[in-house]
Amino acid sequence: MRPIRFLAVATAFALTIAAPIAPVAASTTINFPMTSGGSGSSAGRVFTVTVGSTTVKVRVTGWSTNGTGSSSTVSKGGVNVYSNGLGVTNTGEDSSSPNHTVDNSGYKDFLIFQFDQPVEMESAKFTAYNMGGVATDADATIAFGSSATSYMTDLLASTSTYGTLSTVFGNSFAASNVTSTSTLSRALNPSNNSGNIWLIGAAFVNPADCGSNKSKPKTCADGFKLSQVTVSAVPEPSTWMMMLLGFGFVGYSLRRRKSLGTANSPLRLA
Repeated sequence: MRPIRFLAVATAFALTIAAPIAPVAASTTINFPMTSGGSGSSAGRVFTVTVGSTTVKVRVTGWSTNGTGSSSTVSKGGVNVYSNGLGVTNTGEDSSSPNHTVDNSGYKDFLIFQFDQPVEMESAKFTAYNMGGVATDADATIAFGSSATSYMTDLLASTSTYGTLSTVFGNSFAASNVTSTSTLSRALNPSNNSGNIWLIGAAFVNPADCGSNKSKPKTCADGFKLSQVTVSAVPEPSTWMMMLLGFGFVGYSLRRRKSLGTANSPLRLA
């Protein structure tokens, strides 16, 4: 095959297999405002944001657990949008203020975010609330994972166990601790983990200095609402592989063309 024709074929093939990556924007930042909008009901709120050619959808559900032992009960509650963002009403509460915060007063409340594609959770905006007259901060539990379950289908049965919850999230639970009692945006994912399912909850386990640190209430109560969640879209590994293969074919074709040109030069000079 002639060098020019080989280059044309290789380039066309590379562009063909690399084409599926065009809509993907790994660096696109997606801000989900959680103070209004969305659709669905307290059983699951759905938010859709489009930035340029990138559209990301997320379904948010509210849950609570009565402990962190493997057989502790996890129950589905309600999730709604309030003036300062998303809050949870668990099975032991009514919907009156401040019972609809994400808190660890009695039960430990948490939100599950199911995205329609893998994302990196970057940050969230927390507004701390007093619980029954007790000052709180917004210490949080963060977890991530991957699931083949549709983002519109619950990951857990309405009554499940903490052991099952841990399995779903690959036991990836980590703490995000703050002493602020006001509204605060903070980073949640310093390791740039990615997944299509994420969990943000009131602290399951508080810091060890909970009772002695004077900047914290001795009860270590945490209660907050989420008014914004920020993520970035993440291409599937297979997409990156197609792109690399495409570049590889282009590189190979250029190298072969150079090689053939060098071999033929003496003939052109004769």
